[in-house]
Amino acid sequence: MEKKAKILVVDNDKSVRVTIGRFLERTDQFEVHLTGSGPETMDAVNDFQPDLALLDIIIPEMDGFEVMDRLQLLFPRLPVIFITGNDDVEYYRRAFFGGADEYITKPFDQRRIIEIINRTLYYSLAAKRLPENDHISIAAAWGRGLNFRDSTTGCHSERVAITSLFIGQEMGLADHELTKLLIAAWTHDVGRMGVSDAILLKRGRLIPSEWEEMKSHAQKSYDILKEITLPEWDGIALAAATHHENWGNGKGYPFGLQGDQIPENGCIISAADIWDALQSRRPYKEPMPADESLALMETLNGKNLRPDVVDAFFKAHEKKRIIADFSTPINLFING
Repeated sequence: MEKKAKILVVDNDKSVRVTIGRFLERTDQFEVHLTGSGPETMDAVNDFQPDLALLDIIIPEMDGFEVMDRLQLLFPRLPVIFITGNDDVEYYRRAFFGGADEYITKPFDQRRIIEIINRTLYYSLAAKRLPENDHISIAAAWGRGLNFRDSTTGCHSERVAITSLFIGQEMGLADHELTKLLIAAWTHDVGRMGVSDAILLKRGRLIPSEWEEMKSHAQKSYDILKEITLPEWDGIALAAATHHENWGNGKGYPFGLQGDQIPENGCIISAADIWDALQSRRPYKEPMPADESLALMETLNGKNLRPDVVDAFFKAHEKKRIIADFSTPINLFING
């Protein structure tokens, strides 16, 4: 019998938490525990041992942010999804700054919540299988630290690192090559630290002049990472910075490289970055449906993306290591 994921639901409105609990349990994927206040939640968690928490923000005696902090002290890296009626951008930022994985506003769509839970659990469990060494840990800290500036993308760097790893493994990269790939993937967006808040945190689409500044993050990633002269980081700056280069026509940025001029790791990260953008919610867009996302990745083969990287991406998808559709039951407790 497959293990069920244990979901903690915290909401001060009994009708809301009961509704959430019922539709989650109907999937037969989840074991659910419901609480309505901060103290009640903390009393329950040692026995329940959650795999993921769904939190409201306004709850009695301590708010959802404090509950998240306390939960993550007990269960480091516990996935947290906020479900709240408050769509204030400062709440949104505070949630991601504190370590949340997703932020859903009420009224909510039941199907979408199940997809988000499945996706969040999958990437959380996959992250536990990433190789570990000092250099990857440093790169991961930089990637997670970006949440303190760019709160709109959640755990983007981590998801890109995971997807890059799965692609790299299908391409037969050796362990030391996979280590370099992970370092570059975790740090590919560090240049966003040099983009102004007005542009980085804008909720709507960017006008052309703003888009030019946003594009400068790739060059800034290169400028930052090239200062690291450790042997293990050789080539990392170029690999990280080239995730927006265009394989087919050289019209990408920041260097306008084409074909084999682009480092292999940069090509892999580019595919992983595009995939995560398609699958992710942003303040200005909803995720693209699974079939449309996969179709678009195929159309980019040989154009934006290197062909053997796209082939490896689809091999990983066939093996259910890269997942497009989280709406149906899958084995979240992944193997291998």
